[in-house]
Amino acid sequence: MAHRQVWRHAAAAACVALASAIAGCSGSAGSSSAASCSSPGVSEESIKVGLVYPDSGPLSGPFKTVRAGVEARIAKQNANGGVGGRRIDITWRDDESDPSANLTAARELVENVEVFGLLEETAVASGSASYLADKDIPVAGIVAESVWGRYRNMFAFAYPYTTGPSVTTLGTYVARAGGTRAIMVVSAVNPSSHGVAEKDAASLRSAGVSVVGQVSYAEQVTSPQVVVDAVRDQQANVVLAEISGDGLATIVQALHAAGISLKAAVGPDGYDRSLPGRYGADIAGMSVYLTTPSFQVKSAALDAYQAAVAAYAPEQADAQQETTLQGFITADLFVRGLEAAGPCPTRAAFLSGLRAVRDYDAGGLLAQPIDMTSGFGQLNTCYYFVRVDQSGSGFDAVPGGAGPGGNAWCGQRIEG
Repeated sequence: MAHRQVWRHAAAAACVALASAIAGCSGSAGSSSAASCSSPGVSEESIKVGLVYPDSGPLSGPFKTVRAGVEARIAKQNANGGVGGRRIDITWRDDESDPSANLTAARELVENVEVFGLLEETAVASGSASYLADKDIPVAGIVAESVWGRYRNMFAFAYPYTTGPSVTTLGTYVARAGGTRAIMVVSAVNPSSHGVAEKDAASLRSAGVSVVGQVSYAEQVTSPQVVVDAVRDQQANVVLAEISGDGLATIVQALHAAGISLKAAVGPDGYDRSLPGRYGADIAGMSVYLTTPSFQVKSAALDAYQAAVAAYAPEQADAQQETTLQGFITADLFVRGLEAAGPCPTRAAFLSGLRAVRDYDAGGLLAQPIDMTSGFGQLNTCYYFVRVDQSGSGFDAVPGGAGPGGNAWCGQRIEG
């Protein structure tokens, strides 16, 4: 007992001596109050976090529900005591779907609001990425640009844009559907789609599916007939499209009208319940691959997510939106970083602590635990697939036998 009391007195003396140099010394052992800290955005009562997303401009539609997911996850955390006894306060800014406005929004939040870190739920995070990296500001968000794999202060649960190796998962899905010859469709206006298409092509080849052609496609400009002609000329039975869900749907619709049946038509976008309603049976069989679970599958993790949205973001009447779920997960990832940063969080402790996490699974919402170090900037090896049903009235989950409930498809990295 005497040794323990000496240790406590020594620790208390050290706190006093180092208080001017080191933030984070708390009161007596067992205190339930938050530690007194001097980190930017951190007080005894709260932690200020910024949210940047496109509330206006051309990206506002695709990202319109992301804020509800973020706010639901943060409100749930606050209802359970916050982090280290501190509530999380969110302040948001509109980046207007523009990189320069994104930088302005980030500067405002960091320099004037003095937030601890940022959630970047946008497709123009490149506007502020260098600025935030130079200041070692913690950032989490949805990856829509390759810049997320460049700066180690930026955290995500999936990296579709990568210079790393491809994975076998997509190729396995297409091959099991009977696909043998594929036409790739890439965006004529988004150069990043070409890099993604290269990874997809490598995945197809790993499963014995030949890539027999590529079409550069500008939505609402290029006629779907261009793809129809390529499929017919090359005798292809697969279309893999790195464009929007509506873009792929118009192509599948045109192929259906031409009497051409595919083994697989696949893309990364379009998991929206309104899509089958707009196109009906003309897009039956169209598939979408996801980094988050489909709402066609029941799970305790999805039930908890939907309950949180209903309780804390009731203005979002439909929680079954992929972007809402992605916002929820990225906010959860930021919370995990705050927890890893310790009782007196610093930006440096957040960055090192979250990067050291080896088993992040968003409370069961991801198909596989993610290693935040080895997985940085790398494609996930597990995905979920959904397919428009034969009546064209909705989506069906396509189980792959892996992950929670056997609903995910998991592959391996293609090395060399």
